[in-house]
Amino acid sequence: MHCGQIPYIISIVEKEGLTQEELSTTVHLDRGHTARMLKTMEASGLIKREKNPENRRQKFVYPTTKGKARYQALMPVLSRHNAVMFRGFSAEERNAAITILDRVIANVQSELDGERI
Repeated sequence: MHCGQIPYIISIVEKEGLTQEELSTTVHLDRGHTARMLKTMEASGLIKREKNPENRRQKFVYPTTKGKARYQALMPVLSRHNAVMFRGFSAEERNAAITILDRVIANVQSELDGERI
């Protein structure tokens, strides 16, 4: 699994059954990139896609056993990275940093949505 797949595998395992469009929104990447990534991940056996019986053009995305195993292996690594990034921070400082980063992300996403950049 390469690093570009990380936000996808996390989202797919934590919210099984998302549509491709919902997944694009969740990971903040365009639909074309998401479609290519899902094709690669499906070929690697990390995910499976199932047609929506009510809308044949729509597919739901689910993790496979292999995908869930990758998620389980990934989470301790991400926890370690978080521990390193916030080493020496108080809980209040950590929360403040996350709040600021969330605002930065929201500003960038708002700009991208309006295509003003």
